[in-house]
Amino acid sequence: MIQHPKGNFLFDTGFDVHLQKQFKENTSFLNRQTFKFKQLGTTKNILEANNYPIDSIKFIIPSHFHYDHVSGIEDFPNADTLFQETK
Repeated sequence: MIQHPKGNFLFDTGFDVHLQKQFKENTSFLNRQTFKFKQLGTTKNILEANNYPIDSIKFIIPSHFHYDHVSGIEDFPNADTLFQETK
């Protein structure tokens, strides 16, 4: 999270609050047996735990579109997502 005079923003969001459910629904049985993880906290959870107002996040800039960098975008519905258009 970066505080900026033109608006606070996130550079990547990390995983979202529904990661366990999405992992189960969108991952093959074999991958669920092979890949294990323990979710320690999401960006949204960490900000809320520190009494940071989620609505003050004005926009999100993803570094790239891997799931572990962008799945938390949905946790910030009032923020715009900015990305470079590719041709």
